[in-house]
Amino acid sequence: MHNWACQKENHPNSIIGLGLKDLETLECIFSASNAVTIVTCYSTIYYHCVFINIFFCQWDEEKYLNLGTILYKNYKQALHITTHKSPALDETLKSLHITVADLEKWESEEIKYFGSEPDTSNSMFLSCTPVNYQFSVGSSSTPPVTYESKLLQTHRAKTCYQVAAECRNKLLVEVVDMGVKMRIDSHWQSSDHQYIKTVKYMGERKYHCTLNHLQKLIIQQLFELNRLNLMGTGYQMCTHIIKSLNTHCKVIQNAVKAYNASALNPPGSTLNWEKASHYNFLENFELLHNTHQDICDKP
Repeated sequence: MHNWACQKENHPNSIIGLGLKDLETLECIFSASNAVTIVTCYSTIYYHCVFINIFFCQWDEEKYLNLGTILYKNYKQALHITTHKSPALDETLKSLHITVADLEKWESEEIKYFGSEPDTSNSMFLSCTPVNYQFSVGSSSTPPVTYESKLLQTHRAKTCYQVAAECRNKLLVEVVDMGVKMRIDSHWQSSDHQYIKTVKYMGERKYHCTLNHLQKLIIQQLFELNRLNLMGTGYQMCTHIIKSLNTHCKVIQNAVKAYNASALNPPGSTLNWEKASHYNFLENFELLHNTHQDICDKP
């Protein structure tokens, strides 16, 4: 499991019916079956099936005698959970004024949050201009390119020019056709109110997109750190989590750089890596209040 979002969907502890520990000894079975590879490494498919079948038949014969002990231990474990942990859970829920339905709801919301992408589209804006449209403050007219100047360039540059001119003509036809269908009588000028409003929206949209991305990375980081401090987490698992966090930190650093670049317009609070890496709780991350999906009020 490479990150928290993947674990929420595919980790055995999150899937009902897979047991409480080691997939109910299935992990031990698969681990022991690795010994079969010594004799099947260079064998044919037929002998693969033969030796694997022999292994599991022998496993069943050896473990059948211990079946009663396994069922007895599982019964004791279930009895311990119902007699000791269930009352503690009920008391905790009562003190927090929540129910089991709330826990299930928060679980589904968490899975939905990590699996969703922020919707920053706007119907009014999409009807007017593409998402990746680049605005230029300068003059909209470009000086014409003469044929004589192109003669001085290489054949490759001339070919590129012809391809670009053909693409421009196709795009111009599409733009004119769109303008007729949308009944656009006049083009925007840099001083038009609608143009200024759209440029402002583009800046805010880029800011919110980078902030939403940074928000998700910070939340995943907090969940991974919380799991690292859980009791019962083995050394190998801790090592794996630490390596994953190191990789994740680099991603967060890139997200912080992208956020600071977009926070300049509109003016917003900048962020440095030293500050972002020391967040322990979501309440400390004040920038999350400005995202489209404000989860600061979530438990």
